[in-house]
Amino acid sequence: MGGRGERRAADATFVPVALRTSLGGPSVAARAAATLDAATGGRLLLNLVTGGDAGELAADGVFMSHDESYEAASEYLTIWRACCQTTR
Repeated sequence: MGGRGERRAADATFVPVALRTSLGGPSVAARAAATLDAATGGRLLLNLVTGGDAGELAADGVFMSHDESYEAASEYLTIWRACCQTTR
């Protein structure tokens, strides 16, 4: 085992999660992320996904243009940030 001050490989392990702003509501996602972050000891790593392949998005019921998806993501993040500030 590593001594004090040494970093073990497990210390650098994160839990990566893709956050698709076009699927689901920001308040529910913010709460779920906060719970997962707490459960993993602050090791949650979010990958913000604002768009993607048009066919894949259509299969999920999302029919936004590139610009519309970025506008929606901006609104999503505004709500997300507000939720995170009120849960502290």
